[in-house]
Amino acid sequence: MRRVRYRDPETGNEYEFLTTVWDLPPGTIALLYLLRWRIEKVFDTGKNKLEETKGWATGEVAHEIQGHFFALTHNLLVLLRWNLLRNHGLREVKLEKKRARWLKKRAESAKTMNREVHPIQWKLPAIVQMSLQFIRMLRNGIFA
Repeated sequence: MRRVRYRDPETGNEYEFLTTVWDLPPGTIALLYLLRWRIEKVFDTGKNKLEETKGWATGEVAHEIQGHFFALTHNLLVLLRWNLLRNHGLREVKLEKKRARWLKKRAESAKTMNREVHPIQWKLPAIVQMSLQFIRMLRNGIFA
């Protein structure tokens, strides 16, 4: 095991990660952990917004099938969101503005400490989770 220390350029906080990867720099390891957290937020969408809170059955195969259906549902939602943007110019403006305000606030806070938000934060895709508004809109459209 390798212990990696990473100091966040925004806050100055030091983080430690355990990994078996030996050939990546600490910043890359920290980024991978951040991306893993963003994936966890996708599963949070399924649990809380799509109301997938319990297994359909108790067997291993049933859980695997349910996982496949969740991944399929998520991918179809992402595809629909992309299609709405590309073909109709529909975006989740509210979420985009919220993220921009959040990043601006973080940048201002970091600047007061002579620090800066890591550049990768500005480059990461803005929206990871499906908004509840998007899911409700889709649900209402299906039921209508």
